[in-house]
Amino acid sequence: MNPYGWRLVYYPFDLAFNQRLNITHVAEWVTVNFHEMRGKLVLILIVGLLLSALIRNRRWNLGELLILLFALYSGLTYIRFLVLLGIVVAPVLAQALDFFPRYRPLEDTPKINTAVIVLLIGLMVFRWPRDAKVRQSVEENYPSGVLTYLKSNPLHGNMLNFYLWGGYLGWNDPSIKVFVDSRVDIFEYEGVLEDYLNILMLKDPDQVIQKYKIHYVLFPPGEGYTYVLQHDPKWKVIYQDKVCLLFEKQADVSAALPVNH
Repeated sequence: MNPYGWRLVYYPFDLAFNQRLNITHVAEWVTVNFHEMRGKLVLILIVGLLLSALIRNRRWNLGELLILLFALYSGLTYIRFLVLLGIVVAPVLAQALDFFPRYRPLEDTPKINTAVIVLLIGLMVFRWPRDAKVRQSVEENYPSGVLTYLKSNPLHGNMLNFYLWGGYLGWNDPSIKVFVDSRVDIFEYEGVLEDYLNILMLKDPDQVIQKYKIHYVLFPPGEGYTYVLQHDPKWKVIYQDKVCLLFEKQADVSAALPVNH
């Protein structure tokens, strides 16, 4: 029972079997990297479970074991499912740590507990990012500067935007029609995601530009396609800062000139 009926129940299977590009290219579907802190924590968890199985004299329920193995496989294969692994493994760890002494109310220290809670709340307030820091982070990672430019210089044509910026642009200015954003499934269904990836891989990008009648391109510096546009006389930079470059396609002057016979 849910507001969307059978479609919501079917969606995980649609994702698994029909959204190949989504799973292959989106960061949340990559495998666990054991060089990162998240991967090291997962490795500690696996070693802890193995040691618990070797040391503790405990008989495993087959259903419990199968669910745990499935959660481990899912979490190691796709980092998004580490959340599922955490939910499944929590009661298993609770049983493995049953050697800790049980809670004894008579030994409670309410004054110390209160002091610790107040200290933690104070640290949270102190470490909470200020508005200025949040704005600085946004300005360093998203094209905030180009929004001001676009308000005084509205676009007259379709724009190809960098994938990570689609949601930011649409949220700040709904009048901007983005080419792609993080709602990957929608764009994969329509073939837009595949065309965007072809541009990133420089697989005949001009064909994609012509297909969607793209007149503007908003990309960060350092991308391969940005380099191509910077050296293509058909494109001109009309806005540039440390985060982004906005290109405009120039009219084909040679096609408009009369031919001399």
